[in-house]
Amino acid sequence: MIRTKIKILWTLCFLFLLSQQLKAQPANAAFRNLTSANGLPNTSVSDITQDALGFIWIATWEGAYRYDGTSFKRISTYDCRIIKADKKGGIWISFSFGNSVGYYNAATDSIKLYNIKNSGRIPRIAIDDVGTVWVGLSNGIARLDAKADSFLIEKNIGPVFSMSVRGNGEAVFLSRDEKTRQFNLGKRTSNGNYSFENLPQDLNNPIKDRSFLDEPGPVALHFAGTHGYTIFNQYGWATKSQPADEWIFKKAEDPDLFNDFGDVFIDREGNFWLNITAGLAKVFSSTGKYIAYKHNPLNPNSVLPIKGIQAGTTTFIDRQGVLWLTRYGNGISRLNLYENDFSLQKDEKGNVILDALSAIELKDGSYFLGYRN
Repeated sequence: MIRTKIKILWTLCFLFLLSQQLKAQPANAAFRNLTSANGLPNTSVSDITQDALGFIWIATWEGAYRYDGTSFKRISTYDCRIIKADKKGGIWISFSFGNSVGYYNAATDSIKLYNIKNSGRIPRIAIDDVGTVWVGLSNGIARLDAKADSFLIEKNIGPVFSMSVRGNGEAVFLSRDEKTRQFNLGKRTSNGNYSFENLPQDLNNPIKDRSFLDEPGPVALHFAGTHGYTIFNQYGWATKSQPADEWIFKKAEDPDLFNDFGDVFIDREGNFWLNITAGLAKVFSSTGKYIAYKHNPLNPNSVLPIKGIQAGTTTFIDRQGVLWLTRYGNGISRLNLYENDFSLQKDEKGNVILDALSAIELKDGSYFLGYRN
């Protein structure tokens, strides 16, 4: 009995260490793709989320779909661009016709529309950790008043371009002052206080004395640690750990890597995953080194191509550790970030092994691999 327990413990430790060592996928990682060929109803995918029940929700230009791993159910026929899940099993949807957002109630299987004046063509939806819904507008930020069941414009600050929320109403966002036409970094504390700071001069930009958002191009904003934040543009990124700190500028080894990113996901190690025209790139934040995953028309397990980087380029990770990439015009590519490299091996016929379950290494360095056939 004791020997059995020791064997089980050793096996678990081995597999844990293996997965920790090998979770950084090589550039030839195997993607599982969803396209019209395997049932995806529409390939104009713009956003993805996972609800409290585990269903995957897909926003497309032809409506919103719920995916159970096998089949798709169309929930909305409107053009959907942004889709976010709350903790109640419901889904918030941003439609392209503007000035409103929708809420799908799982209990009633229906969608309620909320009108928000001056919300812009595609309102930006975010949900904090306590469940409050926030919307970035063309003229500020709105918050859902749960008691009144309506949205209140909390701050008139000009158009909001990027926004991240967490905790109980803590937010960082990028906005533009309509009088000065200058871009600002805005912050909201959990007690409702707003503050703003000028964006720094971009030390990554080859042209000197340019502000971080002086030039048109992609932009993203994320929290960094407990009190800091990181901003991204076409030249790289800038980060600070504390509001009073100086900005630290970094860029990828390839200066063109950030030219056309559509979305940035930050993993639990602090590295960046970029959804780009060429495919997917993982950038190691400490060094700027990167791994590029590119579409290969001869390999069905490579990342899908994309027809328009700004049209729909979400990077979403589900609760199982699978990264979902919207590849507008072609469908969705999925990559398991935390599976071990044995899942990337090939069998004797040259087929990629997608479902490795266990492995053991022999003294000569070879190994036996158990997998689901």
